[in-house]
Amino acid sequence: MAATEADNSTLDYDALPPLYQDRAFWGMSITQFLGAFNDNVFKQIVLFLSMSVLLAGVSEPQDRQFLANGVFALPFVLFSGIAGYCSDRVRKKYLIVGCKVAEIVVMLAAVVTFLTMPSPELGKHVRNFGDVSVENDIYFMPGVPWLLLAVLFLMGMQSAWFGPAKYGILPEMVRGSDLPRFNGVIQMTTFVAIVLGIWLGGWLLDRLRDSLVTAGMCCVGIAVIGTVTSLFVRSTPVAQRQGKFRSSDFASGAETWRILREDRTLGRALVVYSAFWFVAALLPMTINWLGVFQFQKNYETTSLMLAGSSVGIAAGFVVAGRMSHKQVRFGLVRIGAWGLVTCLVLASLPAGMPASGADFGPSVTGNGGTRTTPADAASIAALSRAALSRAALSRADDGTRIFSEDVEVDVWPHLLGYQGSRVLFVVMGFFTGLFALPVQVYLQSKPPRHLKGRVIGSMNLVTWFAILLAAGCFFGADVMLAKLQLPKYFIFGLAALVLLPIAMLYRPADVEL
Repeated sequence: MAATEADNSTLDYDALPPLYQDRAFWGMSITQFLGAFNDNVFKQIVLFLSMSVLLAGVSEPQDRQFLANGVFALPFVLFSGIAGYCSDRVRKKYLIVGCKVAEIVVMLAAVVTFLTMPSPELGKHVRNFGDVSVENDIYFMPGVPWLLLAVLFLMGMQSAWFGPAKYGILPEMVRGSDLPRFNGVIQMTTFVAIVLGIWLGGWLLDRLRDSLVTAGMCCVGIAVIGTVTSLFVRSTPVAQRQGKFRSSDFASGAETWRILREDRTLGRALVVYSAFWFVAALLPMTINWLGVFQFQKNYETTSLMLAGSSVGIAAGFVVAGRMSHKQVRFGLVRIGAWGLVTCLVLASLPAGMPASGADFGPSVTGNGGTRTTPADAASIAALSRAALSRAALSRADDGTRIFSEDVEVDVWPHLLGYQGSRVLFVVMGFFTGLFALPVQVYLQSKPPRHLKGRVIGSMNLVTWFAILLAAGCFFGADVMLAKLQLPKYFIFGLAALVLLPIAMLYRPADVEL
């Protein structure tokens, strides 16, 4: 055998095969990819179904994406500490396989929920500019889908238990010199899985609105394959079998927080990583709105805006992994931070003050948008401007529900439009890889081995608290911007302000592994 597996032994790293010939490496990489992919397929479906909710006594559909984002994040806040404790006291492979089995059960619960809940109602979002109308298909949910949100909570709980074991086992499975490349692959495949899962969620919703059970069965199948690949993960020794459980271990334990307080470089890295995930949590909700309501695209096309960034993310992680061989290069974090700030600012810029129809020139035809005659960008722009837009829900003669906006002052035109935004998100993905990889490697490699699982549990706890906070901030920003009659894509600019101090002030020295 290449490694011993007795609890008191250590792996014989010299006897391990080269990284890319190691089936345990591939088993972990594929398992992680499928888990993140499945999470995001299901989550994106729930986000879209929560974006146009019909509530009693309200004249417009309500955006309740923040509820879905918050429900998914809450289990990470509640269970990351105890999950980190357990990952130090049992074989991490056992936790990984157990979590994948739990994922199958959760996805079966999703199938049952899709069977019992009302189907989303196909309708139209119409903007009327005098005698010119622009429309796209949207789905209305009759009330908040609470049962679906409950299943999303269970999915988040399964992922919360999976996280400390997954990240804790990486430095135990391979040589220290292979850890940056292993992390590069794991992070690359994670983010690719996120954006591809988001795209597939939109694609499935567009095509299976009346048969969401089929979408649920697809998620069950993904969970089954991930469970099989998890069996190839290498079994590593227990990090710390002894140790009395204390109530403080629900929050990762007092000793863990003491280490984070005393090691300022480690603590600051955790703060930086949490700020990154705060911003990352804002983006899917904002991009969903940008595509459907600003650019008036269908769900699949909207999801492609984010899915397109997978190319940039993959490139960013590969480049960062190669440049970080045997080192944590924090200079890459600064480059990534400035790149992300620049991209977020560009995503938040209007093309000017509101001017009727200017936003529809590049995006009125194709990809889910339709246009009635007479119409072209010039004739729309020539329409008169007034003070307000009027919105109302109604039904067409064939029973189709219509959310109609009589637009007398147009929405703020977006500087880049749909095509420009797609290119921007690819570039943003590249800077995401440069930013995230060095911090992730440092947080995994720096803690002492016997506390590694709990420190990673603390990392999950803090970062997911940031994601939960982002859900509340999205709701607050949405309300504020609506009162100020400003577009929701200004949230990109608010996200840039979060990362700006990191770009300006974060200057740790590089660390040898």
